[in-house]
Amino acid sequence: MGKVKVDASLCVGCRSCVENFGELFEFDENENISKVKEGVDYEKLGLDKEAIKGVCPAGAISVE
Repeated sequence: MGKVKVDASLCVGCRSCVENFGELFEFDENENISKVKEGVDYEKLGLDKEAIKGVCPAGAISVE
């Protein structure tokens, strides 16, 4: 299973990841950052890892 991470220190809260990949990301209103939904595998969803990383203007998303 591929692993997607959001670096909370880099996330600017723009929600671009949530808008483009809502099946993978959720927005935490309390912390004002995006987070990866638990138990979701981007590979099983057929999502491209470069597209996932590239959707974040702050470079906060990494994919292993």
